[in-house]
Amino acid sequence: MRVLPHILLLFISLSVNAETLQSASQTKTVADEIMRHFVKENFVEGIEIAKKYWPSSPAELDALANQISEQWTVVRKN
Repeated sequence: MRVLPHILLLFISLSVNAETLQSASQTKTVADEIMRHFVKENFVEGIEIAKKYWPSSPAELDALANQISEQWTVVRKN
């Protein structure tokens, strides 16, 4: 039970590092920029943009970018 407060503190500290989007229009602008990269199949670049707004570890997004790239490679082969 003593581990729970440490896990909670870790989660909060990771969340505090994320920038916040101030408006719906700013959110749309960032989302559009990410999608422009995705359309060009530049998944890593798109994910890099999202990192500063992501509330968890950047390693999560790195893993996601790798998974997307691997899956896209399989899709393109078929």
